[in-house]
This record gives sequence, structure tokens and C-alpha cells, in this order.
Amino acid sequence: MVGSVTTSHLVVLRSRSIEHGKRTAMGMVACALLACCLLIGLALRGDLLATPSPLEIWAWLLPAVGSVVGSVVLWYRSNERLTLPRSRWWMLLWVPLCFFGTFLFGFYAGRVTTPPPSLVDLVPSNLAELSPEQLNEQVRSDLTRLKAVAVSVDELVRKNSALREDIQKKLTAEKRQYFLPEEENDLKAQFMSYLAYRAALLRMVATYSGFASVTDASARGRCFLVGFGAGTTLFEASRRLIHDYRDDPVARKKLNEADVNWGIPAGMFDRIHDNANNERNVEVCDEMAAYYQTRYPEWQDAKVFTDDDQKWLQARIEQSLKNMHAHAVNPSKVRFERILRRVKEDTYSPVYASQSLVSIWIGDTRLMRRPLFISHAQIAEIKPKLQAGDIILERRNWFLSNSFLPGFWPHAALYVGDINDLERLGLVRRDGATWTSDEAVIRDRLPAYLKKSHDGRAHDVIESVSEGVIFNSVFESLHADYVAILRPRLTDKQKAEAIRRAFSHQGKPYDFEFDFATADKLVCTELVYRSYEGLLHFDLVRIMGRHTLPAVEIGRTFERQQGTAKQQLDFVLFLDAVPGEGSCRETDVVTFIKSCARPRGFNE
Repeated sequence: MVGSVTTSHLVVLRSRSIEHGKRTAMGMVACALLACCLLIGLALRGDLLATPSPLEIWAWLLPAVGSVVGSVVLWYRSNERLTLPRSRWWMLLWVPLCFFGTFLFGFYAGRVTTPPPSLVDLVPSNLAELSPEQLNEQVRSDLTRLKAVAVSVDELVRKNSALREDIQKKLTAEKRQYFLPEEENDLKAQFMSYLAYRAALLRMVATYSGFASVTDASARGRCFLVGFGAGTTLFEASRRLIHDYRDDPVARKKLNEADVNWGIPAGMFDRIHDNANNERNVEVCDEMAAYYQTRYPEWQDAKVFTDDDQKWLQARIEQSLKNMHAHAVNPSKVRFERILRRVKEDTYSPVYASQSLVSIWIGDTRLMRRPLFISHAQIAEIKPKLQAGDIILERRNWFLSNSFLPGFWPHAALYVGDINDLERLGLVRRDGATWTSDEAVIRDRLPAYLKKSHDGRAHDVIESVSEGVIFNSVFESLHADYVAILRPRLTDKQKAEAIRRAFSHQGKPYDFEFDFATADKLVCTELVYRSYEGLLHFDLVRIMGRHTLPAVEIGRTFERQQGTAKQQLDFVLFLDAVPGEGSCRETDVVTFIKSCARPRGFNE
């Protein structure tokens, strides 16, 4: 009797203990979540570096202490249910591990939430070191420059709006979700113009940021007006650019793309976006606007500038301020987007690195070792038939990568010819005992082109492989199992332009994502596509959610257009395998067309 009562009491006590443990756990989780939310709130303040108020500190500290106390209570109340070791040494180890994890999380959270440095705080000024004569000359020349830049910026804004509207109409009419290379070039050309004007305006802002150090009141007013006019013009142009492209993912991605040829670093649009909406920059601009409204009547009475110059500056500043506010963006939204973008970038880097390693392994893995069908002797025989600008399709059997690429033809390259071919096309010329070029993209890459290939032969092919966009010898590139050569129906001048474009991509990394929307990394067929697009036209196909151009589609384009008025390519030759002999022979156009329908797993 007593035993049964005692047992029932123990059951009741145990159930109460479990229920109490659940409540403790729920309270601990609630405190931890509240502490995290408040901590995130501290990180998302407008002035991140300002000292938190005592109320903010206690509001975060109390739930944090509650979660720690709840954890300790739960630890001791769950002995029967906890499977982790509960020794003293484990407890001593557990606490520093938790602190270390919290430190890492806090360090990373601080890194991704740190606002970009303010341009206003970084720029130096040397106005105090100038004599009155030097200062007047500086202000006079900068005012003339500001007028010219402002007119150019206004014209650029109009051109940019027209270009954006024109591209959008084409995308809608052609049902495209990607830019053609010539559209990219037009967009980048205007972006480069904006960056040049931005640099000029930033220099003026830097020069006149120290206007307060000028002792003469009239000279100080002139310095302020020129510097503030440059700053508001820059703000207005930046915000109008942001307004046009911030919600256009295709254009924004293109403007963020690094381009060595244009001198554009990666992430430039996002950098401009963040600076134009930087809380410190906006705060300083508002302070200067208030200073301008207060002091302008005084400067007007003192006639610090001629009437025409003063009216121009007044109209320019007030117009820019109006347009700035019309294109303002919610700072909290900008801050959140910046944090999210940084987290995505940090996640993307290791994922892309892993993807690259796997792709390289797949591309280098050959399931069966045997001599390639096409010999160097055959390559030497067909080389005289090649012309600069020819498109090469290649296939090597038994490579694991063939299983992941659509169609029978997995690789494409471009035959650019030897140095004499480049001279005939007008791309290079002799300068004494050396070769040079009048075009920077050719001249900068001539040393790499003129070096011997790793097989000791001259370079005459450009292609994108896992190492990136490289020059290669035709004996290395065509040493395969199947090779087809197609020749564009273009003039020598057009082929020279295509080769010039191909040279401009040399040195870029391989694109393991096969993303034709960007040109900072290139896959093999993208090199051919970007070299010839606008001179030839290849329709991109959508594979796994992305527009791309498999090598087999180049062959299918020839097949569809052969014998029609739209034909862009001529058949030159096809080296096809001889079944059972382990060799190749040159065959006809009909066999080549049929090869495009062969399965990708076709192996011998």
C-alpha cells in the first residue's frame, strides 16, 4: 500500500518535473530569441558606432542573463533525459565553447553590418595651404569645369534613360532575359562615362570639403558653393542611376561585373548604391543644405560670384537637391539589402570554389585510356586549310564531362592564326625587330600570344578551358577524337573584329556556372559567342534555368541555315572516327550534320 502510494507520488513528481522543465526550456528559448532580436536591432541602427544608451544595454542584458540562467537550470533538471556527458570537465569546456561561438557570430555579424566608409570623412583638403591668388584661380577653373561636367551629366542621364528604354523594348519584343554583347557594350560605355564624371566631381568635393579653413568670408562662400554644387550634382546623378537599375536584376548584375578592359572593378554599382545612400553622406548633405539655406542670402548680397555664375550655381544646387529627394531610397531597406548581399557573397565564394574543384575533376577524368584518334600528322595535313576566324568543334571520347554536357559536341574554340595572319588582318605590325599593335587589347596580350605553347609550337588558337581563356597551338587543340571546322561568311575586316574581341577575353577565368549573363568568366562556347555576336547570331537555349550555347547548337545552327539566305557558316572539314580502327578520316558535310544528332554517350 505504502509502496504504491510512494510510486504514484514519484510519478506525479516526475511529471511535474518534466512539465516544469518544459516551461523552463520555453522561457529560456524566449529569452534567447528576445536577446538576439534586440542585438540585431543594435546592429541595424542608423549610427552603428554610437554608444548604446543604458536602456538599450539593459534591454539586451536581461533576456541574455535569463537565457543563461535558464540553460543552467535546465541542465540540472534534465539529468534523466540528457544524453550529453555531465562531468565537471565537460561543463568547463562547454562554457568557453559557447563564448567562442558567440564571439564568432558577433564578429561575423559586425563585419556584415558595418556600413561602408563615408566619402565625406575620407577625403582630404588642401585649401588652407593655398594663397588667395591660388585659391581664386582654383575656384575659377573648378567652376568652369563644374559647369561642363554638369551639362555632360544631364546629357548622360537623358541618354541612359533612352538606352534603358530601348533595351527593355528589345527584350520584351524578342522575349529575351539577357543582354546581347553590343547592348552590354553600350551600357558599359555609358557607365564608364558616369564613372569619369563621378571621379571629377569627387575630386571637387574633396578639394572643397575644407572650406571652413578659409579665413576670408567671401572666398569661403565661393569654396562652399562650388564644392556643394559638385556634391549635389554627384548625389543627383548617382541616385538617378540607382533609380534606373536597382530593381533591374539583369542590368544590375552587368554593372556589378568586373571588366579589366573597361577598368571597372567588381561590385561597382553596389558600391555607388551604398555610398549614395550612406547615412553619414546623407546626414552631411542635409547639414550642408541647411547651411546653404542660411548663408546664401549673405553671399548673394556680398556678390561672391558674378550674377550669372551665382544664378547658375543656385539653380544647379536647388535642382539637384529636388531630384535627390525625389529619388531617395529608404535607408533601412538599403541597410538590410547590404547585409543580405554580404551574406550571399560569403556563402557564394566557398560554394563556387567547391563547384569549381568538382568540375575540374570531372573534366579531367577519363574513364578509359587510349590514344586519341586524330594524329599530329593529320593535323599538319589539314592546317593549311584553316583560316583565321574559323570556328572549331571538338570531342574527346571517354571523358566524364561528356555525360554532363548536352549533345555530341562538347567543346568549341577559335582559330586566330599565326602572327602573319594577324598582320594580314591589320591587327599587328612590325616595329623594328618586334611586333606591336595599334589596338591596346591586342598589344597588351601580344607577349602571351607570342610565347611558345607548352608543346613548343606557336600559338594559333584561343579557347576557354578549366585553366581559363588561353592561347594554345592547333596541334594541342585539335588532338582529339572528332573535329569539325566551320567558317563564318564574313569579310576579313569583320573576322579581324571578332579576333580582337577574342583577344580581349584572354586571361579571364573559366565559368563553371555556364552563365552567359556575365562576361567576367567565360565558358568555351561563350568565347565564340562573344567574339562573333553582332557579326553572326546564335540563338541561346535555356538549360537548367539559364541561357547558354552548347557547342552542338553551333552545328545545329549550320544545319538549319544550310542552303538558305540566312546561312552564316560554311563547312570546311570534318574528321570522323573510323569504327573499329582507332583512327580518323576526313568526311563530308552530310556526315557532319548527322553527327549533331549522335548521343552524347557515343564512345569508341
